[in-house]
Amino acid sequence: MHLLGPNNDLSGGQQLTFCGREFCNLLDTTKGQQLPPAFDLQKRAIHAFDELSSLFRSADTGLPLPVDSVTTTSPSLRYSGLYPPVPRSHLGASAPSLPLPDLDARTGAPLTEPLSLHLRLAPSSRWPDDLPALAAARCAFLLRLADFVEGDAGRRAGFAGPCVVSASALDFGYAGYAWRAEIWAEQELKILGALDKPTEEAEDLRKTLHRKFVAGSKHHGFVKAVHVQWPAAASTTRLAMRWVHAHMLSGMLPQEAVEMMVAKVFGDDGGVQKSPNTVWAGFWRFLDLLGNFDWVGCPLVVDPQGHFSSEDVAKIQLHFSKARGEDNSGPPMYIISPHDDSPGGTLAPTYTQTNPEWVVLTRASALARISCDHLHSWTASCLDGTDPDESGAVSSWTSLFRESPAALCRYDVLLRVHRSFVADPGASSVAGDFGADTAETGALTPFHRSLVRRCQGPRELRKKSYKNLNSADALVRGWRPVSDLVALLRARYGRLALFFYNDLAPEVVGVLWRPAVGVKGHVLAARTSAHVRPLAERSADSLVATNQDAVLQEIRWLVRGVVEDVVRMEKGKVVTGNYH
Repeated sequence: MHLLGPNNDLSGGQQLTFCGREFCNLLDTTKGQQLPPAFDLQKRAIHAFDELSSLFRSADTGLPLPVDSVTTTSPSLRYSGLYPPVPRSHLGASAPSLPLPDLDARTGAPLTEPLSLHLRLAPSSRWPDDLPALAAARCAFLLRLADFVEGDAGRRAGFAGPCVVSASALDFGYAGYAWRAEIWAEQELKILGALDKPTEEAEDLRKTLHRKFVAGSKHHGFVKAVHVQWPAAASTTRLAMRWVHAHMLSGMLPQEAVEMMVAKVFGDDGGVQKSPNTVWAGFWRFLDLLGNFDWVGCPLVVDPQGHFSSEDVAKIQLHFSKARGEDNSGPPMYIISPHDDSPGGTLAPTYTQTNPEWVVLTRASALARISCDHLHSWTASCLDGTDPDESGAVSSWTSLFRESPAALCRYDVLLRVHRSFVADPGASSVAGDFGADTAETGALTPFHRSLVRRCQGPRELRKKSYKNLNSADALVRGWRPVSDLVALLRARYGRLALFFYNDLAPEVVGVLWRPAVGVKGHVLAARTSAHVRPLAERSADSLVATNQDAVLQEIRWLVRGVVEDVVRMEKGKVVTGNYH
């Protein structure tokens, strides 16, 4: 899309300005670079997945049951991954297919996740009838599969690199990529669904298995079809995820929700607005949808292929009204797509049942409206013939992907991560690098620099090259200390606080206390309490108060070794710091 001002007279030497090309530097490389375009990297990975799935279905793997189907849920295999995987020589890539031949010599702890493989075995009456025995059988099958991968037949088929077996997954290399295979069977879901009085753990396990293996594969195919039909949708999703990370919403606004909103933007062409043709227009429409949609009063129905009938839409609206009720309960972001069929036969959100919660959705919507207004002002400056990045009237487009230092002062606590754990400072939320470096072969875009840094890992763990040593097997895989730490904090203290961070460059973790924790002056007086045992109650009017200082002390001890500074804020000012 090229935006032109109305009735512009270009005869007087006025220079024509094109808007939106700047976003390409965040998503792709430039011509002439050794690293191929992101789309080509994704296509290579998808081709490797197709080969691998065909191999598992046809080869004699030694499993007692044949592999019925092979599915995946990796975003890069549906064109949604912000940073596609790069083939590596130690994982089986041939020399002609290596985009960066010397990458393995420098890599220490890559930040790339293994591509997922879900192997569904054929139905059989030989499956055990209880969950512990079924888990033991799955583990035995993984060991048998590992023997095939490491055997002569597996090496001839193209498997390479180390093979690691755990109780639930098998990690190995094939065609230059790292893979993580999991085995599942419908028998497990049947056992969990047949329980008369399932425990909370059993119900959570059933939902997890259904979301991961059943709904996950359907969502993967649904999103991939959208990205194939509208090529700009894939890049729009990647740019939207870049925006989500930049505003420290990593893990709080699910990628699946972003993908479905982008599918709504491109697939909902029955109204006044037609489907966008460019990433710039798609990203603008995404921000407008996130910021201005009535999340309280309406469900977001995503159906680009027209699978839902009018009866289905009426049923969705009925379920939504019952879930909302009069107190705005239910999932805050109520997104429904054709693959959201729950085991009970009702249409309910799969990926937005618990995330984002209301406070996160409110924050994300407000940020989207601000970004949308800024994008409008920046575009208007382009149409006026001025350079918005040089004029003082409008700040640069890079402000869309940055948090101001003043925004960090609004958190209650800041956990400053040691810089050695930040492998890609160019993707920082506060001081990101958006310029293009000039090289002999062309300009190095921010995407190019970030992808190489993520493949190499943190500088302190990068290897030194020695001619007489082969250190390919000395890689540290799955090393994500900050992401794992945030997941642990959310699991332990999620009912007390919210934890915001940027997974691409986790320089700081922002902590917001929930209202019950932030209350001061809460007096415990049993005589004046309406409760017989006020301390045993957890109701809204309970007299139980959380010791904020004690919680912060626990967090301070838990984050030691990763966080170098804990800063406590009050009304935008630093109260205490340097807790070691």
